[in-house]
Amino acid sequence: MRVVAHNAPSRLGMLALAALLLGGCQAAMIDERDEKPLGRNVALTLTNRYPVSQDPMLNDYVTRIGLVLGNVTDRPDLEVHAGALRTREVGAWAGPGGYILITEGAIGMMDDESELAGVLAHELAHAVLKHGLDAVKQESTKQEFLALMSLFKETSKYVEVAAAATDVVISKPYSRDQERAADAAGVKYLIAAGYDPNGLLKFLQKLQRTKGAAAGGQMLSTHPGLDERISNVRNLIAQAGSPGGARLKDRFVRNTAGVVKTGVN
Repeated sequence: MRVVAHNAPSRLGMLALAALLLGGCQAAMIDERDEKPLGRNVALTLTNRYPVSQDPMLNDYVTRIGLVLGNVTDRPDLEVHAGALRTREVGAWAGPGGYILITEGAIGMMDDESELAGVLAHELAHAVLKHGLDAVKQESTKQEFLALMSLFKETSKYVEVAAAATDVVISKPYSRDQERAADAAGVKYLIAAGYDPNGLLKFLQKLQRTKGAAAGGQMLSTHPGLDERISNVRNLIAQAGSPGGARLKDRFVRNTAGVVKTGVN
């Protein structure tokens, strides 16, 4: 899930600054070593754009769920950093290296912990599968990107560089194959962690019902092929034997008491 960025930099500036962020290296040198720096800059950009939630109970809650899910992925060594952003906009992001952020607006649509875990599991899967890093690699092979590398070596505006560079990760849509892979891995993580995987399905269905109905200037960008993804997730759960699992509504209500609810059913 991606929220449309406000005041997003131009594509030309984005590419040039991304090149600088990665140290002016050649495309072949963009690899796993860049995961954590890119992830930190994604988090920095998002927390500059949207303030971090001032609710310590909520942030601790989101962090704990992220860590539980991180322990059952195929990359248990990945350091998961999860938190909430104080905005009514609906969004969630996965930064390379395990940086996961979700908005209070998204949490306000949920009814129980299995839904929150479902969204976090899906986003975490993008990080585990290195989809954000792959997006930067793909961008870095383009001639316009390479040509701009030599033009911006002298700038000292690192914060602006970092914010513009990570726009590749924040705003570039994932492919259908990447979304399918993240859903499949997300369902797997939920089952392994003991959650009801139907939580992810329920939240996708809510997105489907509210698509295009955002008010007050709120801009919602859903994954491409939402109908298809709902069908795929339903099939994935059935193939896993419809295992059920924890929903933890009471614990969710306690820990999200400060979040404004949207009343989506």
